[in-house]
Amino acid sequence: QLINAVLFKKVVPFTYDVEKILYSLSSLSGILLDNVNLYSNLKELLDSFVKAMVKAIESRTPYNASHTANVAKICGEFVDYLNQNGDEITASQKEELVMAAMLHDVGKMIIKEETLNKATRFASLYKNMMMRYDLISASIENKYLNKEISVEEYNAEIKFINDVKIFVERLEKQPYLPDEDLAYIEQIKNKEYETKYGTLKIFEENELECAYIKKGTLTSSERHEIEMHVKYTDDILKELKFGKKYSNVRSIAASHHEYLDGSGYPNHLKGDSLSKFVRIITIADIYDSLLSADRPYKKPMPKDKALNILKEMSEEGKLDKDLIAKFINFQA
Repeated sequence: QLINAVLFKKVVPFTYDVEKILYSLSSLSGILLDNVNLYSNLKELLDSFVKAMVKAIESRTPYNASHTANVAKICGEFVDYLNQNGDEITASQKEELVMAAMLHDVGKMIIKEETLNKATRFASLYKNMMMRYDLISASIENKYLNKEISVEEYNAEIKFINDVKIFVERLEKQPYLPDEDLAYIEQIKNKEYETKYGTLKIFEENELECAYIKKGTLTSSERHEIEMHVKYTDDILKELKFGKKYSNVRSIAASHHEYLDGSGYPNHLKGDSLSKFVRIITIADIYDSLLSADRPYKKPMPKDKALNILKEMSEEGKLDKDLIAKFINFQA
């Protein structure tokens, strides 16, 4: 703001030399304001792009609807808590972490929806399995009517197929595989029937792989496919020019499944190669996943149990002990 020039307590005109300086300063101020407005517009564009990406992720699966927002919220609030208790995390660093949290699952846009949304053990295979068992039952009945098998054989075979249907129906919704169920699978897996439709098996190879799932709903190949979302996140963010202020967004987002002991993925990073902000987003991601009520493969976990799991993971060397202790106090 320019006030009237004063000389010896009297208002006087600005001199020509001063006017030249003021014109120069005004020009610089105008450029600065233009740059501020340009930065503001670019920041608004980036924020809207990030929100659009999040919406795209969430629209592909009902099991990720609030996870991204939750992780970002936890990260932001935890940083505020750390700053209130002696840490010195800048506003710019917090903003970078929150943006990385918003983008950490962007790679899930490339994962097949069938895998991403697999809520049960056999999923799309289940209907065909039941139809095949019905065909086997019809074939057994035809053999009996044609007097190719005795009534005792007929009753035994029909009972067996009905038992298999009941077993598969229960296994379909069961999130774990007890030893007795594994033993039963081993007992029946090679059973097959010659019918007019060809050879019909109790389990096809892909169905057997699903039957063997120890916990959850994903086979080892499906789990690997899901884990690839971290690499896809890195590939996608690599194409974006974040600039100096957000230069760490990509590395933070693409490392949220890495553990301090090197047992994480995809690059098995460990120790000092994982920044404080990677450690924070990893904690937030695990914590929200444990609490989540919308995952197809698990039930929501009580808060105290989730915190105990985080503590156990820190004692195993996977998570930062100091941050976990502070996070537990933060959630208290």
